[in-house]
Amino acid sequence: MPELAEAGVAVHALPKKGKLGVNVLVGLVRLLHARKYDALISFLDTPNVYSVAASIFSPRLKLVVSERSSHHHDKNKYLALGKRLLYGFADKVVANSRSQAEWLRRFPWLRGKTMAIYNGFPMAGQAAGDEIPPMGFLVVGRIGPEKNGIRLVEALELFRRKHGYVPDISWAGKEDILPAGQRYVSALRAILDKYPGVRAQWKWLGERRDIMDLLREHRALIHPSLYEGLPNVVCEAFIAGRPVIASSVCDHPFLVAEPVRGFVFDPLDPVQICKAIEHVVFLPEQQWREMSENSLNYARSQLGVDRMVEEYEALLGGAGRSLQPFS
Repeated sequence: MPELAEAGVAVHALPKKGKLGVNVLVGLVRLLHARKYDALISFLDTPNVYSVAASIFSPRLKLVVSERSSHHHDKNKYLALGKRLLYGFADKVVANSRSQAEWLRRFPWLRGKTMAIYNGFPMAGQAAGDEIPPMGFLVVGRIGPEKNGIRLVEALELFRRKHGYVPDISWAGKEDILPAGQRYVSALRAILDKYPGVRAQWKWLGERRDIMDLLREHRALIHPSLYEGLPNVVCEAFIAGRPVIASSVCDHPFLVAEPVRGFVFDPLDPVQICKAIEHVVFLPEQQWREMSENSLNYARSQLGVDRMVEEYEALLGGAGRSLQPFS
């Protein structure tokens, strides 16, 4: 990455060979021994396992492992438990959501070493727009069961029956390619066919890279997912100065802080989803502007890269040879 090269950060690539990737572990052990690093921070499940194993050969190393999703995403409970048993060898465990950190603290061996640090996002050039965009809602995410699209369609049909029309809905994201995901996509398309009034206002955008531009073109983000870690798109919506209506799961209630930056709903209840949509559709112009400004201010104060870096620096207790042991 050019950013790393410009910052003088060395990159050591260790491509995995074979199913177990023993070469990665051996290469990491050698790298840690040769460079005499003070700390090792790893992200995602497999790197966390390699890092724990490699740190055994560098006992003075401070090890931080980090989870970037939710325990709801665990596919195998035994492998998941094994992974979190290994976390007991780490000095600190970082989740990127408060809800996941609280869940990890249920394990006695992780209770005193787990914390939450939100992801950091670039903020340059962000400002709340003067013009309110046309009424329309954006959904961003892979089209699959955990994103809860079917209940969103049911909520929009309830809205149509009450008000005689449906607000525009655009969905940016690729289809889940797993069998269960494909079955869900088929069921979602079938229910859209069942409700032609909703289907007429529903637009599939496919996978997109211009999410910030899309957010600014819509009145609000709808995020009806059944579970999350820290949802990047909710943070991006705040950066774009857009209110969010989201399911009342994981960190969503804390992020949205209803009615400061949007509204929350029970993701299993289309009636509640419909009411949340109504809140935004019939929101007075001045209140929408206040929500927009609240969203942007929250992003600037809580979601910036500088804030994330400061929290990791505090966690490590300093840089270089001045690194202090964890309390």
